[in-house]
Amino acid sequence: MADQMKPMDHGPRRVDILGVPVDILPEEQIEGRIKALLDGESKQQILFLGLWDLLRARGKGDFARAVREAGLVIPTSKSILSAAAFLKKQAPHRYMPFSFVIKVLGVLEKIHGSVYLVGLKPGDLQLAASNLRDSFPGLHILGRYAGYFSPELERDVVMAIKKSAPSLLLTGPGVRKGRLWFLKNRAELPSGLELWCGECFKIFCGKRKKAPEKSWDRGTYWLRETLRHPWTLLRLFYYPYFLLLLLFARLSQKSGKAQSS
Repeated sequence: MADQMKPMDHGPRRVDILGVPVDILPEEQIEGRIKALLDGESKQQILFLGLWDLLRARGKGDFARAVREAGLVIPTSKSILSAAAFLKKQAPHRYMPFSFVIKVLGVLEKIHGSVYLVGLKPGDLQLAASNLRDSFPGLHILGRYAGYFSPELERDVVMAIKKSAPSLLLTGPGVRKGRLWFLKNRAELPSGLELWCGECFKIFCGKRKKAPEKSWDRGTYWLRETLRHPWTLLRLFYYPYFLLLLLFARLSQKSGKAQSS
C-alpha cells in the first residue's frame, strides 16, 4: 500500500525484540529521521512502545499492525532495553514521551513545519495551543479540534485535518481508539506524521507535571501511573510470561547457532 511505511536507506536501524520491530534512534539522529519521514511524502505514524505494548504487538490485531507499519517505534520501557541486551542485540534508545515530542516539535520549528492538534476539552485545548505558540514561536499551528467528539463528527475532523495538511498530526485525550485512530482513518488523512501522546497534552495545558528525570532514568516512572490507574497493576502478572518468552528466544538463538556450525 502506498500509505504504509516504505523502506528507507537512511535513518536508524531497526531491531527485532520477540518479533516486534523497535527503532534504534540516537538523539543526534532525531532531526535527520524526522526530515526523512517528511521527505517521503507518505503517511507515517510514530508510536511509543512500553512493555505491555510490546506483548500486545506480538499478536495479530490492529495494534500489532499499527506497530509493524509505523514509521518510528520508540521504546519507553527499560525492560525492552534489557530484553535487547539479553538477546545479544543492539540496545535501542529509550525516550520519555513528552521529551521526545518536544524534540520533534523543535525539529518542525527549525524547518518551518506545522502541527494540527486534536484532543482535550475545548478550554484545555486552547490553553495547550497557546502554550505551544509561546514555546515554539516558529511552529505553525494550523488548527485544533477538541476531543470527545461524537462518531458523527469524526468525518468533519478528518476533513479539517486533510484541508490543513500539517507536517504533524498530534493527537491526545478524547480521541477515540487513541493510537489506533490514525490506522482507522489513514486512507483519508494527508501525508505527514501522526503521533498520539496523552500525557503531552495534559502537560501542555498545565494539568500534569512532567515526570522527574530521576524516576524516569531509574525506571520507576510506572509507579506514578499506577497511582492514577490502579488497574494497571494487573499487568505485572504478564511479566513472568515476558521473561519466559525471552528465555525461549535465547535458547532458540543458541540452537540456531549450534545447527549452523
